[in-house]
Amino acid sequence: MVDRDEVVRIADAAGYYGRLLARLGRFDEARSLLAEAHEQHARDGERGEVLETEARIAESLVFQGAAGDALDRVDATLAKAGTFEGIFVLVPTLQRVRGLALMQLGRFEEAREALTESLRQARLDSADYEVVLALDSLVALGRLSGESTKTIERERDAILRRLGVVATPEIPLPLDVDELS
Repeated sequence: MVDRDEVVRIADAAGYYGRLLARLGRFDEARSLLAEAHEQHARDGERGEVLETEARIAESLVFQGAAGDALDRVDATLAKAGTFEGIFVLVPTLQRVRGLALMQLGRFEEAREALTESLRQARLDSADYEVVLALDSLVALGRLSGESTKTIERERDAILRRLGVVATPEIPLPLDVDELS
């Protein structure tokens, strides 16, 4: 018989593997594993884990370029997270994913607000990797909107070196603003 801790570890592993597969572009497999993790956490009453998995599903949708669906998922998850004490650690991720979805939709000012909030929250939480992802997203936004990103890039690159990270996930974004028309 499988004990509860083993079931939780299996659900966690499915979630992590689903996230990895989404970042590799293997969306069908990612969707299946993330759904499995979500269902298991929901069965176990693990509300925090359910919300985290919903954030990862939204992130996967952004990687697929399904910005509208990602934005809907993020907004619903943010609303749920607001009613759940202790889930603040997800806010930087959710705001970053929200910002990326808004970028994909060409809503740059809203994207900047969400990404700035993601960065602010990640810094408050001392979540260095999430800081890097927010900075990386702000660099992408700056490039799309024709702004200089050198200062942001220097900060991002310094943190990447300190963490020993060699690459961050590629986010499918339009090559320029003209693609959004």
